Amino acid sequence: MTLTLGNLHYLTKHLQSALRDNAECVEVDPPVTPGEVSVLEFLLMEDTPRSIREIVTHTQLAQSWVSTVVKGLVSRGWAIVAQDAKDKRVTTVVLAEEVKEGAQMVMNQDASQALGQLMQGAKADEQALIEQGLEVLYQVVKRNQE
Repeated sequence: MTLTLGNLHYLTKHLQSALRDNAECVEVDPPVTPGEVSVLEFLLMEDTPRSIREIVTHTQLAQSWVSTVVKGLVSRGWAIVAQDAKDKRVTTVVLAEEVKEGAQMVMNQDASQALGQLMQGAKADEQALIEQGLEVLYQVVKRNQE
């Protein structure tokens, strides 16, 4: 079988679902919106202040929507907004330390249960091969992004 983009999309969708089902997260009110999730994920990956334009480029959300999301994150106390030191016209955003720490706790959770959910019915040697392949893929992608 040749892995197609459609296959990859299918796997990504199910991996994300397993992640959501198994991550031990704190319930918040109001619930986090998909736009907030996209912005939070980007800001977590980038540990330095990022401009609204950079967030728009990465998340592919409309600039007006990103601005609304950022205002919501600031009102929750989850993000801090400042003017860029070099260009006062540019607004930068960074996550609050408590949010980074909480997110890091979630991200450090063992993924075995989530993967097990996806690999039901697979033989033990197939499961080991899949986990090894995912570890190698993660290392390659991480190395290529540095």
